[in-house]
Amino acid sequence: MKKIEINVSESLMRLCEAAKASGHVIYIVGGFVRNQVLGYKALDCDIAGSLKPDELVALCKSLKMQTNVMSNRLGTVIIRCNQESFEYTTFREEYYNSGGEHVPSLVKFVNDIALDARRRDFSCNAIYYNPLTTDFFDPYNGMEDTKAGILKCIESPLVVFNSDGLRILRFIKFLLELDFVADKNSYKTAKKLVFQLNDISKERISRELDLIVNAESKYFNGQINCEISGRPWSTPTNLTNIKVDNDKQGQVRRSVELLNEFGIYHYIFNSTFKGLKIKASGGAFRAYLQTGQNIRLYAFFVLALFNKLKQKSATQAQIKMEVNAMLGANGLKQSNQAIKAVVNFYSLFNQFSFVKIKNADKDLPSCKTNNEVEERKASVVSDKKIELKTKSIGIAEAVVDNKDSKRLQNNLDVVSIGKAVNATEFSNEVFQGRLLAIGIASAPQPVRQFLKNADAKKFEKIEEIIAQLKDRKCPFSEKELAITNQQLLDAGVLPLVISATRMQLFELCVSGNLNNTTEELLNALS
Repeated sequence: MKKIEINVSESLMRLCEAAKASGHVIYIVGGFVRNQVLGYKALDCDIAGSLKPDELVALCKSLKMQTNVMSNRLGTVIIRCNQESFEYTTFREEYYNSGGEHVPSLVKFVNDIALDARRRDFSCNAIYYNPLTTDFFDPYNGMEDTKAGILKCIESPLVVFNSDGLRILRFIKFLLELDFVADKNSYKTAKKLVFQLNDISKERISRELDLIVNAESKYFNGQINCEISGRPWSTPTNLTNIKVDNDKQGQVRRSVELLNEFGIYHYIFNSTFKGLKIKASGGAFRAYLQTGQNIRLYAFFVLALFNKLKQKSATQAQIKMEVNAMLGANGLKQSNQAIKAVVNFYSLFNQFSFVKIKNADKDLPSCKTNNEVEERKASVVSDKKIELKTKSIGIAEAVVDNKDSKRLQNNLDVVSIGKAVNATEFSNEVFQGRLLAIGIASAPQPVRQFLKNADAKKFEKIEEIIAQLKDRKCPFSEKELAITNQQLLDAGVLPLVISATRMQLFELCVSGNLNNTTEELLNALS
């Protein structure tokens, strides 16, 4: 078999040569070596050696390389040179307290590379490469496992997962990112010890979950080196033999299968998710399979909650309560902006799923029906005080705010999805369909696409309603009413009820009882 060549930059070679001159050896280790064996794009470059942090910093300074000591205790130093960066760690032994806490309780620097290898997680990540001699140090047959596409713990899986519970999520992540199959013993042990996630911070769990649900995108454009592995990317390995439409969707589907099989949701969110299994069928799941990376994590939250609520309609109050429990202080501890985004994403999806859609102009009172118009007018003002005949509930600014995620910044700008009104007395299905259409019209494109993938025929009807509303110049929010607050005050509306009056007028326009002109809106108040 052809010898595997690891591409090493000129800057790194200089560092290795300088280390050798000082009596030390620097190795490349981890994902950089693994990925080049597979033919994947090599991303972060991790290096290791016996140099202590202060010794490495002095060496780098002599080479005019910049350094940033991340942790003296763990021996971690970031090295930067010519727009490249490397993460160096001193050879070390690690000792953990009982439980799955991620951070070791005791660290000892060592000179023996074999001792350093014992702290690694999986055999494919424990392959060391010496750039100067081109030799490999592979104490756990990681090269063989990597070529075969097998994810296997080094030595005892019990030790690996008991030492650090986060490795259970990393195990799932690597299975998906690398399209590997699991070593049976490692897999069984990881499932058995899943409770170790109780000792892992929600922040770390959240980061790994994001990587898991987006795993198919990590090396999406890369190809496995078939000459080495004989495992083309076009044949994804599935644990449950479910047929898939294509590779990308296959890996997205597999991520849900793995999370289901590990019974992991109540460790991710909270105890109320215990026993949850996400149903791998239906419109919500179909939409999730096709969701882009830009909103995949939020879409996963929506999918999980939809299954927890047994795919039934929920009130706005229930949605807020559930999302806060799921993602708030007692859940995954997401930012307030993320929680608000998921509340509004789910609210829109909930309405889209359960509001019946009819033709926009069918069975709707016409503006030419004078009796109906007069009845509506009379309900708006009595003694210059607003009386809301329609007590609309659940009015929500469906705003998808992405300040907590740079990745979402260009996809989910601060956009109003509209007034998601669950009308009580305005029970006309056409009116509710129009309100839903208004909400969808203002939704960010990724959310609109999610809904379209969930039910294409229903979404097509919604688009027809949106077009009809635009033709009629219907306002899509109370801010688009052709009347100012000053004009309302001049018409005798009290300042305290300006907002309620505008909402009432907006609803009358949507229902078809008023046209959005200043004259007609003022006449409705007279």
